Amino acid sequence: MLTDNKSFTITSADNGSKSVEFTNVVYDSYSYDVEIMGFIPADQAFLVSSETETLDVKLTPNYVDIDWLSFDNMSISQVGTSPYATASGTLVLNVPYDLKDNVTQIISLMQVKRITGNTIVDVTPPVDLSIWTKTAESTDNVTYTTEFLTASYLPLIHGSNELQIVLTVNDESKILTMGKLVMMPALTQILCVCHFPGLMDLIWTCTHIIFRNWTYNEETTNGSFDNTSRGPRYWVYSNAANKKYSVTGDTIQFIDGTSPSDNETQIWATHGQKVGNGTYLFYVEDVTDPDVQNFQLVLSGPGLSDNITYGPYDFKPGLDNSTALNPQAVFFIQVENNSIVRSDNVSVGDNLSSTLMQWTGDLQNSSVFGK
Repeated sequence: MLTDNKSFTITSADNGSKSVEFTNVVYDSYSYDVEIMGFIPADQAFLVSSETETLDVKLTPNYVDIDWLSFDNMSISQVGTSPYATASGTLVLNVPYDLKDNVTQIISLMQVKRITGNTIVDVTPPVDLSIWTKTAESTDNVTYTTEFLTASYLPLIHGSNELQIVLTVNDESKILTMGKLVMMPALTQILCVCHFPGLMDLIWTCTHIIFRNWTYNEETTNGSFDNTSRGPRYWVYSNAANKKYSVTGDTIQFIDGTSPSDNETQIWATHGQKVGNGTYLFYVEDVTDPDVQNFQLVLSGPGLSDNITYGPYDFKPGLDNSTALNPQAVFFIQVENNSIVRSDNVSVGDNLSSTLMQWTGDLQNSSVFGK
């Protein structure tokens, strides 16, 4: 039996094919045996019957068994008082000692989600095991670990929120509960989150108007109610110069988006760090051409049993979502004893009723305070 060996070197940067050449081979039957670390060896019989023979050998990665994987140090945390959470943990891989030289990569998919929620956050680990941390080696196993953290926030609902992690390897899945987080309505604040995915180059405003003197249902129960008894209206929006409610001097806490995936957050605490009594009108305006798309708001606060989601909708007509007016009224809210007692949301494409519009006035940023 004639045996000939040839080798070549591959690196992590290689993404093409490699070739070896054998010369002065007589016509006969042969077989090849190809071994590359991290791949299942391949062997095949073949016949040389012409001056040139080309064999194409494709190797299959040496897959990781899903039973070798486990989780450690898993945790979930609410982001401040917002209706969002982050999740983190450690993925542990125990490779059997006799396979340690052949397993060099892991091809997988790993995601975090809230049960009954639609948002899925990818936390897939690195493919190359050399990027993982080798933490232990014994006669039974070699242990590798890698940490994960959700790069974007997971939305929460009021009440119990159960987060799961789903790991898929070789078409097999492992699902574990990371934990439960109970989010109760804030006792002192109203929170409104505006989401404009991928639209940081557009110019828009999330604005609310405060009517401090306009009490719950006063426009329907007080026969003498008019614009005088309604009191002045105060515009507040995300502008460096206009983030304070001038009546009390309290700052309306704004969190501006700095990337296409960020949200703008408005936390309304207008009376000694509590939600001041009165009437609030929230609306959105595209201040240039009407091209804002896929816009969504989430409202939470004391007095609401659950988050209220508005949208998605578009200012630009002819797209997948309903087309909004510009500006578009969204939430009409009345607060009593620092708790929401009325929360009307306006249908996309509609405006406030003429009954309310006579008291609120036009939706525009022509004034900031005191009109």
